Amino acid sequence: MHSLTRRHLLGLMGIHQVASGARGDRVAAAVAEMERKGNLRLVGPGFWRQNPTAKAGSGPEIIGVRDISSDGSAITYWPISPRAPEDPFIFVETADVVEPIYLAGYNAYDTCSTSDKGAVIVIRAYVGSVGRRDNLLMLDRRSGLNIHDITGHLTYFNVRELERINVAGSGDRVAFGSLERTQIIDIPSGKTVYSGPGRMPKLSPDGTKAAFTETGKLQIVSLTSGATKHLLPGIRTVGAGKWSPDGRFLPAGAWTRRLAFEKRKIVIDITTGDYTEMGTIGEGGSGDGLSWIQVNLLKCLPGDRTCNEYISGRQ
Repeated sequence: MHSLTRRHLLGLMGIHQVASGARGDRVAAAVAEMERKGNLRLVGPGFWRQNPTAKAGSGPEIIGVRDISSDGSAITYWPISPRAPEDPFIFVETADVVEPIYLAGYNAYDTCSTSDKGAVIVIRAYVGSVGRRDNLLMLDRRSGLNIHDITGHLTYFNVRELERINVAGSGDRVAFGSLERTQIIDIPSGKTVYSGPGRMPKLSPDGTKAAFTETGKLQIVSLTSGATKHLLPGIRTVGAGKWSPDGRFLPAGAWTRRLAFEKRKIVIDITTGDYTEMGTIGEGGSGDGLSWIQVNLLKCLPGDRTCNEYISGRQ
């Protein structure tokens, strides 16, 4: 009987050495350096934090963050529906200001995405409650506030099937995802630059590439050439988060080990294909909501140990 080498044994156990070996260590070090330079932290989906707009007795003191901009410098949130007519449609917050946006007649739904600095927001909204009509709105804040209804651009599936929205950092491209399909649109022209199978699409900051999962595989497609690359062969990936602001790293949720009870939170170096593990993801999580945020936007709740660990860099 042949003796098993350490490498063969690890392979049988489903442990990929790249996560804990020298290459994984290099990825972890590069991520830490990127975060240090940008004052960024990788956070999970829908985290709670203090509401800076609330006054004593006038509104909720905590909020659930709905989206983080592609560069981590802005967050988007809104009041829990139903809201009063005089309430803002949504709030956009940066390090400098909290800006309420008013839009009469519309209520924000659960899906939105924000470009760099909160300049462009694409959001699913509805009118009324019974038999409501869903719309896709683009809020362009680059010169005042211009609102465009882009519902008609979504042709590959119905708005009611929409699961995810993701806007590129420039605000010029937006990806729509359903449970099984993806459509990516060039906003200025209204043309579809990609459509096909895939779930939870995420655009690179420059809008030239998109990542999505398909039957457990993590795919990167070039929106310039159409070429598709399969990342992490042999690893079942359940969801991709937002790219790092520099376009080098992609967080994801994956089963990196065959003998494991929990999915792993990983970060992949797109330039090499190597990855590092950064903790686990709870039951029902996919890694889809992972995103980098500037530390000064965290504003932890009192006694929130997890949030304070994000700020200290221990998460």
